[in-house]
Amino acid sequence: MHQRRFLQYLGPDTHVVAVCQPAPAVIAAVSLMASRGDPAQPRSMTLMGGPVDTRAAPTVVSKLAQQHSIEWFERHVTATVPPWRAGGFRRVYPGFLQLTAFVSMNPDRHIEAHRRMFDHLVRGDEDSAAAHRQFYDEYLAVMDVTASYYLQTIERFFQKHDLPDGRMRVRGKRVDTAAIRRTAPMTVEGELDDICAPGQTIAAQVICSGIPASRPTDGCNTYSPAWAITASSTAGGGGLTSCPAFRASSLRASRPRRCRGGSGVPVDAVMGLHRG
Repeated sequence: MHQRRFLQYLGPDTHVVAVCQPAPAVIAAVSLMASRGDPAQPRSMTLMGGPVDTRAAPTVVSKLAQQHSIEWFERHVTATVPPWRAGGFRRVYPGFLQLTAFVSMNPDRHIEAHRRMFDHLVRGDEDSAAAHRQFYDEYLAVMDVTASYYLQTIERFFQKHDLPDGRMRVRGKRVDTAAIRRTAPMTVEGELDDICAPGQTIAAQVICSGIPASRPTDGCNTYSPAWAITASSTAGGGGLTSCPAFRASSLRASRPRRCRGGSGVPVDAVMGLHRG
């Protein structure tokens, strides 16, 4: 796994952050390193809005993955690169399909954002218009990914749930998430995240069961109110309790901690066992 090679190169004082899709892959990489006693195990891993266990809080995305077979995804959302393009004849998941999917989930929001940009231009508010353009320059900069990678992600994490169920293997080696003991996990979820809903990421606190519950937690760090999760969403709320991993255990030392975001608005950040 390339994540493991990166961590080995950076060394044991590394703090790794995974935003969205890389979250389960980072857990797998750190698990394999822990199983082998690798001295380069990171000091902490921060998982933000990642699909660790999509059953914990189903969304439109996870439901779509459950409704179709992996063969359906291969037939309908992967394509062959035209021979006159770089990488001709390769099978890929086209970036424009991913972009279309993202935009179609909230079309009104994107239309309104562009309307506001023109309002800013009419009023001469160049700074606000520039901020809008900067955001969309990045948002629209998509790329194709290898079809095999895309299909493996769908099958392992969204259909079979190999990681939370303890069945995931990498080159024949079983990924044992309970082997993680040195790396401190922190999970952050977005209250209004409609792709990785609250419950999907905090499941990491359950499957990484080898971390001693007696280890102290740090105080809350600061997050934007956009990355918040309500106490009711985690401490017994409907979503997480339906997760098989959650039913088999309980959150050992992870409870919502009251913080304040940069604007002074209270934020419920889900804190894990984070050492200094």
